[in-house]
Amino acid sequence: VSAGLAGGTYLIEYTIENPHQGEKISAEAAESWVKDFNYNITGALQFTVEANPTDAERECLVTVKYRFADDVVFTVKQGAAVKAGFALENVTATYFDYTVDVIPENKNLPYIVMSASPEYIIASGFETGQDYYEDDIAYFSWLGQFYGMSAAQIMQERCKVGDERGITVSNGASGVPYTFYCYYFDYDSGSLLSDVTFFTVETAKPEKKEVEFTMEYDIVEGCLVKAKVTPAGYEGDYYFDVLNSILVNDYLENMDFLNDESRVVEYWWANAVADMMKDMSNADIIANFTCVGTNPDGSPKSHYEFELLANHDYYLFAFAMEENGLCCSTPKVVKLTTGDVAMSNNEITPSVSKLTSRTATFSFTTTNDDYYVAGWAKTSDWATYGSNDAERQEYLIANTDYYLLSGNVSTSVIDLEMETEYVLYAFGSRGGVATTSQIFTQTF
Repeated sequence: VSAGLAGGTYLIEYTIENPHQGEKISAEAAESWVKDFNYNITGALQFTVEANPTDAERECLVTVKYRFADDVVFTVKQGAAVKAGFALENVTATYFDYTVDVIPENKNLPYIVMSASPEYIIASGFETGQDYYEDDIAYFSWLGQFYGMSAAQIMQERCKVGDERGITVSNGASGVPYTFYCYYFDYDSGSLLSDVTFFTVETAKPEKKEVEFTMEYDIVEGCLVKAKVTPAGYEGDYYFDVLNSILVNDYLENMDFLNDESRVVEYWWANAVADMMKDMSNADIIANFTCVGTNPDGSPKSHYEFELLANHDYYLFAFAMEENGLCCSTPKVVKLTTGDVAMSNNEITPSVSKLTSRTATFSFTTTNDDYYVAGWAKTSDWATYGSNDAERQEYLIANTDYYLLSGNVSTSVIDLEMETEYVLYAFGSRGGVATTSQIFTQTF
């Protein structure tokens, strides 16, 4: 049995010919670092191997005993950490990829190279090199299932040996510090043989232009922000939008390289552009997001209305865009806080028509044009949303996707389940809060 230097739990299968009822196997290890034998798995012996703290490989003989058979001996071999590291040479980066030469100190051992984004590292909770390795093993195992291969076999196909020049990591985002890492592994088992060596490689950013923006905004009815932006002496493309303070604060708290709100905006947009490039050209990105010119209705793109959450902080921002759609000026950022929304006296009547076993038409008739949300749920689910309307409103706003509706609305649905009772519902809402104390319902 080959064990990784970090140790872990291992399993070896066995077969007993002519077993005797009530008899079980037992095992003895010659070394204390093999322990905790588990005999309760049918046809398999489980045991634990401690991490190898030394710089030498080691072996342990394990004797398996059964009263009516000869002893069987197997060997647990555990690798030791390889102290040789890695160096990077000729590091170059563009806006969306980077290229490196990897120079290992040990020219004979196989090694793996990988890259991870800051967001992936934070989401995965990586703290140690072992965390990165275990995540890679999980990925190689997932990949192997499509090819009928083990994680170790995938590693054998992907590994490098000796100097490896011109390794390119593509499809990245501009101005992002990626973590590039390498480690040696055992070719047969895939076990980690070394510490993980880390490098930081940052993709390139466009050269900044000096562009000043003037922002004006009004907050109407608590949560409707009417804003406009004007660039000073600049006629190129620019982007104007708003970010939730929760997102901004999360970036600032978790990513040390983001030191203020304008850097967060730049980082967020660089990742957005990289994601959109999977389906859009850079020219299409600019065409879709530039605030230069007018909308189809003739209104200026530099004027915008944002329906936001009540009593919440946001950041309006604007920046110049270069030919790839990336930010090429220091973003102008303005913080604002929305207010309370007023309660509504709207009375909403839900109704169902053209009902079949799978389809129906839902209609909502209102007494005014105040905003509301509407939907339907199985009666069995409805009972779990809360014991009163206030609790159900809180649940629905927090856990369902919805659009704000206004006035009389009708819609057809085609995915109802047969012989199932539903609740059709509607209630006033704006700014992420309920504006009617009652949920208006119709059971069908």
